[in-house]
Amino acid sequence: MKTKLLSDHVVESAEQYRQSFNSASPFRYVVIDDFFTSAAWERLVEEFPSHGSNIGLVGDYGAKNSIKGGKSDLPSFGPTYVDLDSHFQSAEFLDLISTISGVEEPLYDPTYNGAGIHENFAGNRNRLHIDYNYHPKFRWHRRLNLIVYITPDWKADFGGGLKLVENGFDPGEGTRKVVPCLGNRCVLFETTEHSWHGVESIVVPDKAADLTRKSITCYFYSQDRPIEEAVARHSTIYVPDRLLLDAQVGDTLTEADVRALRSYQRNVRKLIKSLYGEHGRLIARLDRLEQNNSKLRKRVARVEQPGAKMRTKVSHLRSKHKRSKPGS
Repeated sequence: MKTKLLSDHVVESAEQYRQSFNSASPFRYVVIDDFFTSAAWERLVEEFPSHGSNIGLVGDYGAKNSIKGGKSDLPSFGPTYVDLDSHFQSAEFLDLISTISGVEEPLYDPTYNGAGIHENFAGNRNRLHIDYNYHPKFRWHRRLNLIVYITPDWKADFGGGLKLVENGFDPGEGTRKVVPCLGNRCVLFETTEHSWHGVESIVVPDKAADLTRKSITCYFYSQDRPIEEAVARHSTIYVPDRLLLDAQVGDTLTEADVRALRSYQRNVRKLIKSLYGEHGRLIARLDRLEQNNSKLRKRVARVEQPGAKMRTKVSHLRSKHKRSKPGS
């Protein structure tokens, strides 16, 4: 028998959540507390794999030593995760997501690309970014991020909150909000060229040093999107940190300053490497297009050539016939 996953209020208050989603700033999002039933929540916490498992540690621009598990792993975590995977792709759940977000016919990602489960440790964070906008395999438009936090006993002052800002290149400008990652809290937000978000540094106290920030994520897509939102395909775009803004000539760098500068240097180098790779791929694609265009022009010329010769011959015959007429 499948576990009942969602709390009743999630479905019953869908229209209210839709209104909150549409009126939110700096971009559209909604927070839904007590997302799972108590029974489902407890089982998801219990079955969440420990970082001692063989999932593998991965690093990215913002969060070192984050555990990520995808679709291939999800059912192996336990029976409740099997039910959850099944529920994410059900017509009932997709209709609920559509009702709240307004995205028509949202698509579940069977590969969980970049999604699945995440676990972050003390000191981890994730720099401000906007997400990749097309699914790398299916070329669907990425439209929504759904995150549910699975860490019990988490407090807002432990950090790890979801940062939402209006301007990723100048976070101090415009609307800025932080959503604490409290247990059994769901955050659903749109994925656009303006949905700048990141994760605060995790600062759990020594007495809770073993506590980690755990979450389940699922991304939703669509075949199309509003024309005003459509842009060329791109990967995730991170913004480098702004460092030592208050520094003055003669100041002595602290140990924390040195760590921040080294981290900044690593991140900038990664960003440059990423952009260089993207530039190379675009140049290679342009070269292929030019080669194909050249081949196409040659084919058109070969097709047109017999026609041109035929027109010349017809014109010559007409001229010859005209000259052969009496009186001409």
